[in-house]
Amino acid sequence: MATITRQSPAPIKPTTRPASDPEVTPKSTGVPKKVGLTLSPKTVPNHLLFEGGDGTTLLVYGRPSPNLADHTQVRFWCADVAADVSELVGRGVAFDLVEFGDFKMVDHVLTTPVGSSAWFKDPDGNTIQLVQPA
Repeated sequence: MATITRQSPAPIKPTTRPASDPEVTPKSTGVPKKVGLTLSPKTVPNHLLFEGGDGTTLLVYGRPSPNLADHTQVRFWCADVAADVSELVGRGVAFDLVEFGDFKMVDHVLTTPVGSSAWFKDPDGNTIQLVQPA
């Protein structure tokens, strides 16, 4: 199972991500099971709280219209992004092709002098990034 961990000792604040379905349910979001998040017992109607590693949480809430952002919405820090990507591909996650100039992806991972990253989209089209600093 991919373990998404943080690299910094700084506390992580809960991340929020709206879903375009105003009646959000664990089944309607799809992605959390694939990425290994667990539904928290603190979940309330229309606000799903998922638990990740090291006390990290992800809040998914419903809204009447989809998100129109064209940039990364959620970023997860990884200790081994290539291993996490490989496991997620095995679970059915489709990764985006992202290349910058001379930097090309290898097995869905883009490596630059600042680190390695991979991106995929959730069912609403929000971009999620896995990142491993150099």
